[in-house]
Amino acid sequence: METPFAEGIFLRLRRKDPMKQRNTLPIRSFLSVFALFFALSWASPAFSTPHKRAEAETLTAELVGLNSAYGMTAPADRDRALKRLVDTTVERQALLAELMASDPGAVLRTAIPERIRNTMPAEIRPFIERRVELEGELKAMYEDFEDGSHRLTYTLMSGNERISLHFRSSPPYMTGGSLVAASGIYLGAAVQNAANAAMALDTGGNMLKLALDGGENQSTDAVPPPVANSFGEQRTAVILVNFETTTSEPWTVAEANNIVFGDVDAFFRENSQDRAWLSGDVFGWFTLQLDPTGCPSSDISLQARQAAQTSGADLSAYDRFIYAFPDIGCSWSGLGTVGDSPSHAWFDGTLGSAGTVSHELGHNFGLFHSHAQACGGAAPLSDNCISVEYGDVLDRMGRSDGGHYNAFQKERLGWLGDGVSPPIVTADVSGSYTLDAYAAPGNATKAIRIPRDLDPASGQ
Repeated sequence: METPFAEGIFLRLRRKDPMKQRNTLPIRSFLSVFALFFALSWASPAFSTPHKRAEAETLTAELVGLNSAYGMTAPADRDRALKRLVDTTVERQALLAELMASDPGAVLRTAIPERIRNTMPAEIRPFIERRVELEGELKAMYEDFEDGSHRLTYTLMSGNERISLHFRSSPPYMTGGSLVAASGIYLGAAVQNAANAAMALDTGGNMLKLALDGGENQSTDAVPPPVANSFGEQRTAVILVNFETTTSEPWTVAEANNIVFGDVDAFFRENSQDRAWLSGDVFGWFTLQLDPTGCPSSDISLQARQAAQTSGADLSAYDRFIYAFPDIGCSWSGLGTVGDSPSHAWFDGTLGSAGTVSHELGHNFGLFHSHAQACGGAAPLSDNCISVEYGDVLDRMGRSDGGHYNAFQKERLGWLGDGVSPPIVTADVSGSYTLDAYAAPGNATKAIRIPRDLDPASGQ
C-alpha cells in the first residue's frame, strides 16, 4: 500500500508563455526515441506486410478483371473461366483473412464494391466480403504480455455469431456488455476457414453505442465513459486449476486468499476510500481434463466453473471470477475482460503478484491502460505527440508495481469528483490551488483539471 505524503501539495498555476519555456531538448529527445520505439512496436503488424497489401490489391484487380471477362466468355469455355474465378477468390480471401488481424486498413482499401459483387457468379458471391452494419453485444478483453506489450481485442456477439472486430486506427473506448451497432467490411467464418467471423472497421467512430431508452446513440471514439458497478462489495470467486500435463500447485488456498482478499482488497479499499472492496472464496485445486496448449481461456474458465460447481460451490453469488493456474507458457501473463458483468480474469502462474492481479481487476472494473504523451521536440499535448500505452508508470494501470490509479481513472470509477468522493477542481483561471496528499483519506481536493482548449462549436 502507498504511504501518504505527510503534507499536501501546493500548486501555483499560470497560463504558460511558450517563449519562456526552458530548453529541455535532451529529455525530450530521449522521450521521442522512447515513444518511437513503442509506436513502432504497436504498429509493427501494419508495417510488416507491405508486400501482402500489394498482393491483395493485385488479386483484387485480377478478380474484377476475370469477372468482367467471364460475362463475355463463350459457353464452351465458361467452366474453365469459372474455375479461374474460384481459384483466385480462394487465394484472395485467404490473404484477406490474414490481413484482417495484421492490417485491417488493407482489407478496407481492397474491398470489392457491392455493385461489382452483385455481378459476380452465384458460385463465388458468398465468398466475397461485403459491407454490413450489425448490432449486438460488445465483448472487450485485454491481454497483458510479460514483455510490456498488450493486445486489446473486441468481439461482437450478433445473433449466433461471434465476430472479431479489427480497427484500422483509433479503436473505441468501449467496455464489454454494451449494445452497439458496427459498420465495416465483413468476412464470414466459413470464408476465412476460421472459428469466428471478422469485420474490418475504419475507426472507433464506425461503432455506436445503442441507447436503451430511445435516446440518442453515442459515438464510441471519444473518451472512455464512466464505469458502472464500481462501488460496494465485489463478490469474487477465485478458482485454482491445473492440468493433467501440469499438475503443480504454486499457491496454497490460504496464500491465494491472502493475495486476493488481503493485499488486493486493501489496494481497492485505499484507492476508493473504502467505497469498494473484495469479498469471496477460493476454490480448488481442480485438475481439468483439457489440453492447455495455446491457453484456451474460454475452455479453461468454463471447465473451472463446472469443477467448482461439481464440488458444491454455488457460483451464482459472485460478480467476478479469477482463474489461476501454474505457468503453462501463455503468451500473456494476465488476461482480463473489460467491464463485463460478471467479469473474468486469467493468471498464467502470476497470481502471486498482487500488482498483476489488481491490474487485471482494474480492466474488469472497466479501466483501460494509463498512458503518457511523449512529445519529443514538439509542443506538449500537440497533435505531434505520441501516446505511450503503459506510459504512466506511477499508476497501477500503467505498471503493475505502480501506485494508486490516477485521477482520470478514479474519476471514471466515481472514486473522485462524483459529488460524494473527494473533489476535482477545474483551474479555468490563473491562481493558486491546493491539493491534498493523493493517498491520504479525507474529502479535501485530490486532483486538478486544467482545460487544454475550448471547442468553439460545442463549448466543451
